[in-house]
Amino acid sequence: MLKPVCTLLVLFLIYAGCNNSDTVIDVIQNGGNLPPRTPYNPTPHDSLTVAPGTHIEFLWSGGDPNTGDTAKYDLYLDTIDPPADTLVMGSIAAVYDLGIPAPGTYFWRVVSKDLHGSTANGPVWRFTVSP
Repeated sequence: MLKPVCTLLVLFLIYAGCNNSDTVIDVIQNGGNLPPRTPYNPTPHDSLTVAPGTHIEFLWSGGDPNTGDTAKYDLYLDTIDPPADTLVMGSIAAVYDLGIPAPGTYFWRVVSKDLHGSTANGPVWRFTVSP
């Protein structure tokens, strides 16, 4: 009977939407945790212009690819780019009701965070309320 001379461990990682070359290293170093998905599919859509008095509700898609892991979101809104003022921190809902903003141009972004401390910074989006 032959005895094994060595053991070979093969790790396959398949992550759809991976756009970071360090993701595989991060997964190995973080015990198999993948970062949350980068926020996408924003409402209001980027560069949208609305009439005065329009009610604004922020919506986006995101989530976390790991089973049992929950994404939380920080929402930033400002009249400067990049937005620095925090509207919400640690929300589990991918929605925020702003109400009726004053006329002007607004910049907003969402940062996703998971239970393991990994983050994904969303792009900056903007919308304008006409005077």
